[in-house]
Amino acid sequence: MTRGTVPDLASPVRLLDLLPGVYRQHDVNIARFTEAFDELLAPTWLVLDNLEQYADPALAPTDFLEVLAGWVGMPLDGNWREDQARRLVAGAVELYRWQGTKRGVVALVEAYTGARPEVTESGGTAWSATPGGAVPGDAQPSVQVRIELPVGTDEDPARLARLIAGSVPAHVAVHVEITRPAA
Repeated sequence: MTRGTVPDLASPVRLLDLLPGVYRQHDVNIARFTEAFDELLAPTWLVLDNLEQYADPALAPTDFLEVLAGWVGMPLDGNWREDQARRLVAGAVELYRWQGTKRGVVALVEAYTGARPEVTESGGTAWSATPGGAVPGDAQPSVQVRIELPVGTDEDPARLARLIAGSVPAHVAVHVEITRPAA
């Protein structure tokens, strides 16, 4: 990420105006000298004037989004679209809170695709006062994700499966089924 000069960007704070009057009145070259610095500092003033937007994933410049992702521990995949990256970075804290759970898988898939999935998991919990009771769930742990995506979207099932697999326990198999509405 770099910030450089922007053509015709006026500095909101001219250095000439900050100098003592003696320099402004008696040195004709000082104005030209400070204009060079004004041109270099104008982008910095622009960033400082809009600093709160830099901290918002929905408004941050695209190249700064990667910095925000690093702050919340959400590594960005170069294959993600910008809208996907912005949704995932914005929801990263909540996604980490529910990571590995059904609710977390639903939130992750929804943030990535923009559509709400149907998630079925093989696990379960039970309580019994007598030992040796039946264990709930299936013997082979798995997560089944069914999602209907709008026409015109081209999500890769393998990429989505890898994203989900990274958020569930390592021993859990992930199955993704993507459907599209009939046109």
